[in-house]
This record gives sequence, C-alpha cells and structure tokens, in this order.
Amino acid sequence: MKKNLIILLVATLLISCQNVKVDPSPMSGTINESDEKTAIIVKLAKAYEAGTFEEAREYFTSDGKHYFNSTVYTTDQIIEGYNFH
Repeated sequence: MKKNLIILLVATLLISCQNVKVDPSPMSGTINESDEKTAIIVKLAKAYEAGTFEEAREYFTSDGKHYFNSTVYTTDQIIEGYNFH
C-alpha cells in the first residue's frame, strides 16, 4: 500500500509538471538567457569583475539616483564605488 501511494505521488508530480505554461509577456518574470537585458547584465558583471565599470555610463542616466541601503548616490559616485571594489 505504501509503495502504491509513493508511485501515485510521483506520477502526479510528473504529470502536473508537464502542464506548466510560460507567460511570454515582458513583465512575466520569466528568465530568458538570450534577451537584450540579460546580455547587458552579463556585460556589466564582466566590467565590474575587471574593475572597469565605466561601461555602465552607457546604461545609467547622468541624473540617476542609486540607492545603497538608505544612502543615495549619483551615477558618478556609484560607478566610482564599483571601480573602487
């Protein structure tokens, strides 16, 4: 009886996972490794690792506000901070 219950639960799990629908809308929260935004994040992460976060100026506005906890930084300050790391 215990074995049949386990088989039933596993079968239910497998069947239910096949019915997952992906919402293609931009605000769905679905991770897509080939979209433009992901490419930008990868590019900025590599720049941060190399200590050359100046590339962020291409994506950040000059009047942008960047928050770290409750402190507000300008775009220049946040880029300087990332380069300092």
